[in-house]
Amino acid sequence: CQKHNLPFGVGSQRAMLEDPDQTESFAVVRREAPDAFIAANIGGAQLIGGLPDEHIDSLISSIKADAIIVHLNPLQELMQPEGDRRFSGIEEGLTGLITKVNIPVILKETGAGISAEVAGRLLTLGIQVIDVAGAGGTSWSRVENLRKRQTNPMHEFDDWGIPTAECISGIRELRKSFQFELIASGGIHTPFDMVKSLCLGADFTATAQPVIKAIVEGGESQLETLYNSWVQKTKIILTLIGCRSVKHLNPDYLKPLL
Repeated sequence: CQKHNLPFGVGSQRAMLEDPDQTESFAVVRREAPDAFIAANIGGAQLIGGLPDEHIDSLISSIKADAIIVHLNPLQELMQPEGDRRFSGIEEGLTGLITKVNIPVILKETGAGISAEVAGRLLTLGIQVIDVAGAGGTSWSRVENLRKRQTNPMHEFDDWGIPTAECISGIRELRKSFQFELIASGGIHTPFDMVKSLCLGADFTATAQPVIKAIVEGGESQLETLYNSWVQKTKIILTLIGCRSVKHLNPDYLKPLL
């Protein structure tokens, strides 16, 4: 991220709020990437009743965050034997957080997608960026159902969610009433997925699985190879569809990609 000016979102910082000894595992990110755009991360359930000011300060200051992600994962929580079933009050908690911080608040799902209706409610609260995290990538429902601690797996929900493309198509219509940025994630496995998402109306795309897989299989060198490959293939795609820049992608360029 530091080398190629890529934004990065850390995992949930709930762990460090509950155990301050875990703070270092997050702080290292900023030391390794002093100039990158780095986003903090906390679950929506942790905002119920209002997140204490000292916790908000800790989330941001520990990594000198440029933004803060609030993730919603009701499906995952409902599949967990020890999951948090409290959802009422998240919207009020979001409103409180937005009024307290002077950095953008990004709202993301975790693999089940965000509908246009829900996105509209979030934008009304003051959310500035929405990451749809639609169905098509990692299914945290499936992950929870495969855990050894799971005594009552409900595999019927393994594929629950709104596909990423459907999320983007619905939410982009809200630009008639709101100003916001849209991130496509959930099944972004190739440069083709990335370009298609941008054509549909996303401003950015995000991916995790290909990155993690590259690191596990070959470390930083393989990750660098993956990055260079995506850059090269994206340029080839743009050339073949006759688009000068990713900034100019729109639905008219979709047909050759389908």
